[in-house]
Amino acid sequence: VSADTINAAAGGSGEFGTHERNSISVRCRDQVEQSARAAELILHGIPSEEPGREGLRETPLRFAKAFRELTKGYSMSVEEEVGGAIFKEAEEKMVYMKDIPVYSLCEHHL
Repeated sequence: VSADTINAAAGGSGEFGTHERNSISVRCRDQVEQSARAAELILHGIPSEEPGREGLRETPLRFAKAFRELTKGYSMSVEEEVGGAIFKEAEEKMVYMKDIPVYSLCEHHL
């Protein structure tokens, strides 16, 4: 996986917000590269599969981008996600927010 490809997956592709693209770190690029290499290893472990074929060439990058998106919550705070919607209230009834994306991917489920 090339360095340009890793940089694109780490945030330069336009699939992530401007703030996220501007805060891409070397650590993030390293993590994307490691994820892509892990996906390559998995593909190589599939009997009679050809990881270099056209339909699979970009799979490690797609995996790394998806994995980064699914795990981005590990580096976020509640305040960052809901903004000023955190406040003390004497109300005892349930208050809920809707249209919030929720993903569940724990490291022990890999």
